Amino acid sequence: MVNAQTPPVQLLGQESLLVTPWLIETTYRGSLSLEGSVALVVYAEGRHRAERHRREVAMLAWILPWRGGTGLAQGIGRVAGRFPLIRFAWAFRGVIGVVAVVPQVDGGRPALGILAGSIVALTYLVTAANDATARRVEIGNPEPGLGILAAAGATWRLVELVGEPVAKRILLAGQILDATSAAAVNLLDEIVDSDELIAAGHRWADRITKQAPMAVRLTKAVFHAPREAHPFVDDLAQAVLFETADKHERMTAFLERKKK
Repeated sequence: MVNAQTPPVQLLGQESLLVTPWLIETTYRGSLSLEGSVALVVYAEGRHRAERHRREVAMLAWILPWRGGTGLAQGIGRVAGRFPLIRFAWAFRGVIGVVAVVPQVDGGRPALGILAGSIVALTYLVTAANDATARRVEIGNPEPGLGILAAAGATWRLVELVGEPVAKRILLAGQILDATSAAAVNLLDEIVDSDELIAAGHRWADRITKQAPMAVRLTKAVFHAPREAHPFVDDLAQAVLFETADKHERMTAFLERKKK
């Protein structure tokens, strides 16, 4: 039997379905038509999307105030950092904090002294925490440790990305890769500090945009084509590219450079 607590179809992630034995049995016996089974799957997808949107809205409501506050603080910091005196005060904020705290305590105002000292200490702690978080990278699939499997594609995609030995260590033994290990197996292209992420992303994007646009588009399409489509799809894409003006211009320029 199926009730509201055990829906016959549930979506896991973007590509996986969890189907109850009841649905399989009733469809096989003909008690439930194929159209009815499809309707249940469509309903499950709609329910999943609605729940996902609600979770996204709740998450945004939780993080937007913090992001807004940190963004405002960073903006003020960037503007203030243009002034040498403020940069000097920030660099020596520990000494300035002591100078501000001691008179308050000696003057019989320990609460103000503790507050000022706490604010100064917090600037060091937040900076250190941000640096530590930015440098910490953990990549893995913890699903088997939770009694399930990585059913959203990791059981076959990960093998194609990193090879069978590494994929088995991640999927079966629960190995967690840090940044260096992930880069060694090509799960990361580059390791940079958090304040260099945008610049690094632009560097990679600039390298791609320097290539011929049509060649990049067709390469992506052929790259993701099913295995059985090759080599026909490769030859077809190549025939299209050979007739483009971009190919003639770039190939001619390349051959002219070789002559020199």
